[in-house]
Amino acid sequence: MQLKCRRKKTKNNPDDTQKRKFSVTLPADIIKNTVMATKDKEYVYPDDDDTLTSTFIESKRLKEFWSESENRILRRLADRLAVHAAASHSGEKRRMLDAGCGNGRLIGRFLPYFDEYVAIEPDRKRIAEAMRTAASMAEGRRVRFERCSVEAFADAEPFDFILSSHVIQHIATHEVEPMLRKLVGLLAPGGLLAVMTCHSTSAAGEERFSKSLAEGGKLRETAISKEEFDDIALRNLPDILPAHFFNAASLGGLLKSFGGDIADLQTFHTDGLDEEATNASPELQSRHGRDLYLLFRKGTESTQNARHGRA
Repeated sequence: MQLKCRRKKTKNNPDDTQKRKFSVTLPADIIKNTVMATKDKEYVYPDDDDTLTSTFIESKRLKEFWSESENRILRRLADRLAVHAAASHSGEKRRMLDAGCGNGRLIGRFLPYFDEYVAIEPDRKRIAEAMRTAASMAEGRRVRFERCSVEAFADAEPFDFILSSHVIQHIATHEVEPMLRKLVGLLAPGGLLAVMTCHSTSAAGEERFSKSLAEGGKLRETAISKEEFDDIALRNLPDILPAHFFNAASLGGLLKSFGGDIADLQTFHTDGLDEEATNASPELQSRHGRDLYLLFRKGTESTQNARHGRA
């Protein structure tokens, strides 16, 4: 194993390390491991082993429904990808970016649709689990891993599909727009970006925020202010999971402002309601569903030119 370390000095404080970037080459060629740490603190996902999430699901007695609800969305997305792939030019290499792959639980779902699968994740433990998941698959060598944030990630070739599954709900509010803009910028013209995140069912359409922590074997979820949410997210506090619940229309509007349209929008985890019927009604859709799925389609060069009034 080879380990390289490169230091970058700040302009005002040349003796301070602003960022440390490590490139680790493992025996398997599929793995590129890049660590980005800011202020000497490496990012660690606060819900270790998904304990808080599992406790929440168990407390609601929704385990079977919870899984099936998410599976409905994943099947819906897979159907879209199949159609998108069929419309692609024969012989073209199809590429996917899993932007925040976590423990790799969705790799098997989407790997069959792509020639190259790039998975990024800043948490050391979770990406190690994802690597083991890929290694157990027959086609796992087609997955390339990078341990880094979306902000630090760079790639010379555009992607046909990017997945951001339950990522933006845990980052500071001022980081959401730059992250989504970066992901859209990594898409090929006509490419797809799937965003799954927490959904606000506020009657007034307001975004809301919460923090979850375990106490005495039980989960306690508390409503908090935007300021407290940002403080927790930025300090990356252990065992406290912050969540940002987004208004679907606002999030969709933000994505469309980057140049493209919303190809699909669904809410899910609706506490046992008929989800097909719920999503058939805009009113019910806005009032139900703990989670939200949006599929953004980036404009082609011609649609981008038309949008900006260029010939």
